[in-house]
Formats: sequence, structure tokens, C-alpha cells
Amino acid sequence: MEQEKNIFLTFFKKLSERQNYENHLSDVTWAMCETSKDFKFLFLSFFFGGDAYKNYVPEFRKVKIEREYLRRESRPDFYFKIKEKEFIIENKIDDLDDHFDKYKRDFEGAFFGWIANYRKDKEDEIEIRTWGEFKEFLECEKKNMPEATNLLIESYLTYLTNVCKIIKIEKMNLENISTLYSFNNLTNKIIRNENLKTLCDRFGSYYSGWQFTTRKTITAPAWFGIIYDEQQIAIISIWVTLSSTDIKISGGIWFDEPIISNERDNILNGEILKFNLNKKSFEEFTKDETSVDNQKKILESFFKEVNDKLSKAAEKIPE
Repeated sequence: MEQEKNIFLTFFKKLSERQNYENHLSDVTWAMCETSKDFKFLFLSFFFGGDAYKNYVPEFRKVKIEREYLRRESRPDFYFKIKEKEFIIENKIDDLDDHFDKYKRDFEGAFFGWIANYRKDKEDEIEIRTWGEFKEFLECEKKNMPEATNLLIESYLTYLTNVCKIIKIEKMNLENISTLYSFNNLTNKIIRNENLKTLCDRFGSYYSGWQFTTRKTITAPAWFGIIYDEQQIAIISIWVTLSSTDIKISGGIWFDEPIISNERDNILNGEILKFNLNKKSFEEFTKDETSVDNQKKILESFFKEVNDKLSKAAEKIPE
């Protein structure tokens, strides 16, 4: 049995190396539903398992799921019907175009599930999920499945984890270089969870982080990461290219008043607004007793506050 397990795991691992786009993920997930009624039940229940759908749940193992069902301008990844009621599910990995309005228009009245590799705010009449949450759901539920189904799901999770680059964030010790793996993956995830796009990684001899674009109200090149000075003291920082010298931003809960600097640097060039995580928050982040969940909260709150302040400041700039 162990040899068979290794064959399955290796196959799905190799599949993830070549078939790793959104359509590939949808195809493999659809194939899993076609192969295992138990997996299909879990996949559909993950979106539509609440009380509002209780009359439909008993049919989940029997239903026929169609891929890329076309109607007018919309083509959701998964489509099925139960008792004349339509259901659609849309899959995203990193694409920020959610198609909400289009799907609501073309599939009016349908139950709507949506899943991506980043978090999104709640939306009326849409069941919003993440692939990371689906992985956790399957890891819990597969224990109750028959041995063959358990193995199939475990193999699929290998594929899903690689394609969506789902990693477990470990506690971060900024004096340990191995921490950068968790730190960089977490900052990338935080950027995408705010529905912003990471453009590329930016790292050098004294810094490590991600370049991204800020929100629509101030679409400036920006960078989020960690910088070390000559004494190897770390600074967690967000840099934003100034599109206007009229921007006025005061300090907040997580940062003091930002610094304006003219940079000729590999991180960003030009007039830069620098937001540094303040001393109190940084000390809390680096305490031995601070849990990884609290470290995540600090970085998420810092990033969100900077972006919110930027958006509000940009709205006040005279045209």
C-alpha cells in the first residue's frame, strides 16, 4: 500500500509541475469529482453546505458537473442543476477579475460559489472561499473517507498545495535568515488578500520583499518587505512612489509619520514615501512569546492601515 501511495503522490506532484494554471486546476478538480462521488460531495458541500442549501445537499453525489458552461458573456468553471435550480462555481488563483456582476446578470437567481488563492470581502449572494480553506477542509474530512478515497484526496492535496503555493507560515525570527521564506510568502499573501497584484520580488544584499501596485485611487509603484541597516537591525517597511507632493499623511496605529526620501535604489526610484512599522509594533512582532498568528495580524494590520491612509489622502488631492 505504501508503494501505491508513493506512486499516486508522485504522479500528482509531477502533474503540478506542468499543469499549474487556473484552467488546469479546474480540470483536475473536475476530474476528481468525476472519479470520486465522495470528493464531489465534499467539494460542493464546501460551498453549499449551509442551511440555505439543505434541500439540495442529498443530491450532491449524483449531480453531473459541467466545465465552462457558456451563457452569453459568462463561462463559469463549474455548472450544475438540481431540481431546476442552477449552481455555478468560479475558480481563480491570482487573477483579480472576479466577474461578479457579469455572472449575477447572466446566471440570475443561481447559487454562486467563488474560490481564489486570496481573501475577498463578503459579497451578497456569493459563497466566497479560498483554496487554502479548501485544503484545510479536505485534510479534516478525508479522515472519515474510505482508504482509497483518502489516498486520492491526499494525492490531490499535493497537487493543490503546489499549484496554489500554499505554505504553512512558521514563527518568524528576524535574526534567522531562514525566516525570510515565511516572511516573504506571508507579505506576498497579504498583498494579494487586499486584491492588489504583486509585480515581482525585489531583494538584494540588505532588503527582501515584493513590488506591487497600490489601490486605484493612487496607482503608484510600491514595495513591502524588510530592510537591514549597517548594524543588521531590521525595519519592516512599505515604500510608495509619490505621484503627487500634495499627499499629506499623518502617523497611525502601526506606523509613525511617514518619511519622504529621494531614492536612487534597486527597491524603488524617485520621490518615495516610507512607512516603517513603529517601534512598539516591531518589538511586539519580535518577542519570543508572540505567536505566529499575532505576527500575521501585525503585518496585515500595518499593510491595511497604510493602504487605507493612502486612499483617503489621494481623494483629497486637487485635480
